Amino acid sequence: MTSSEQLLELTICFILLIAIAAYIPFDIWMKVKINKIRLSLVQLTIMRFKRIDINTIVTALIIAHKNQIIININTLEMHHLSGGNIIDVVEAAAIYKKIGYDKSIAEILTSDLHGNDVIEEANRTNSFLQ
Repeated sequence: MTSSEQLLELTICFILLIAIAAYIPFDIWMKVKINKIRLSLVQLTIMRFKRIDINTIVTALIIAHKNQIIININTLEMHHLSGGNIIDVVEAAAIYKKIGYDKSIAEILTSDLHGNDVIEEANRTNSFLQ
């Protein structure tokens, strides 16, 4: 193998490495690890291939984790892809949990997909119960 062929091969490998590194969300993965959320780099990369807004998913997971709300990542992905507002859903679930009102994630998701302001509903429930 000549030196020009080696240089070409090395250049191609370098370009591929840069392309892969640009597509893998290392910055978001670090945010996930700092917040102790169980989400792998592979899962984040797959979400990027699905064209899912990873920042929104991760923000929703952080809010859920901090409020001790158990929610499946696939549920968040599907709701997000359906046009739902997952941040509002998780914040509404946190409000319901704080006031001790038993409302399931599925009910909140359904209400959100029907176009209702789920945070306003949670706040109204909170006002009613006080």
